[in-house]
Amino acid sequence: MNNDYTTYDALELAGDAWFIQWIVEGDPEAQRFWETWQAAHPEKQAMLKEASKLVSAIHFKEEPTSPDKIKSIWQNIDTIIEKDNPSQPAKRSPVLRWIAYAAAAASVAIVFFFMLNKPETRIMANKAEQMQYYLPDSSLVQLNAASAIVFNAKKWKENRTIQLDGEAYFEVKKGSTFTVETARGSVEVLGTSFNVNTHDGRFEVACFTGKVKVDAVGQVGQQANILTPGKKVSLDRVSQIMQADTFNLSRKNWYEGNIEFQTALLEDVFSEMERQFDISIEIEEEAILKEVYTGFLIRENLDSTLTVVCWPKELRWEKKGTNVVVIGYQ
Repeated sequence: MNNDYTTYDALELAGDAWFIQWIVEGDPEAQRFWETWQAAHPEKQAMLKEASKLVSAIHFKEEPTSPDKIKSIWQNIDTIIEKDNPSQPAKRSPVLRWIAYAAAAASVAIVFFFMLNKPETRIMANKAEQMQYYLPDSSLVQLNAASAIVFNAKKWKENRTIQLDGEAYFEVKKGSTFTVETARGSVEVLGTSFNVNTHDGRFEVACFTGKVKVDAVGQVGQQANILTPGKKVSLDRVSQIMQADTFNLSRKNWYEGNIEFQTALLEDVFSEMERQFDISIEIEEEAILKEVYTGFLIRENLDSTLTVVCWPKELRWEKKGTNVVVIGYQ
């Protein structure tokens, strides 16, 4: 979690999904996070207590509503808060504060009901963010930037299935079958470590330990691929045929700070840069995207990464504003 919760007030905290998971659902990972956070910020105890009371006091009697309605509700809550606290950050009086709570509570309850009655738990890493998450059986998921997983926590013991959008590395505890489903195919294991990447239409799976079974959606005349450590497969985005390869197990992976490319199109490299640095890249000529690049990204420094990628291809780059980069031929 990258949220700076030290800037939140009780009302904002009571509307935070991660906080709700702790107070209402008793999520173990959320509990560990918030107990650690409390210990690190003893001055926020009163605010945490206030937010907890607000969440606990809401009765979930409303019917679930649509995502559009939920968005509208939160916009209304924001309006209430802004009216209560215009322009300057003057401290609200307790009376006005609880008026805002009362006005927002009914709407917030609808949102909470919608969340709690949906069986899925969704965990997402934003752009320029990598995060780790422990599943109910203590299996570890490392999420790369702009990636998300969805799973049913309540039925996890009976059905260890995850939907993945993006890229993630898994360290799976031994037990029942563990399945990762994606739009392009599925991965099935019992207990092992592996990486799955679905960004930009890919379907790439690499096995680090144990054994992995990989099925691609719609592959014709091909059996499922069984991977052992050091083996990987990728679905060709044109032919839709699975291609097998090997990789060096001793090399660092992306979750260890090493993002490498082997004969990759700059189109894919730039897409990864946009995810890792939360920027937008504008290309002056389409031909640039078909250039091939072998090298790496330096996650700690955007300027260094741009130089490393562009210089060998005789490309120039310049920043436009705070988060736009324009790239063209020299």
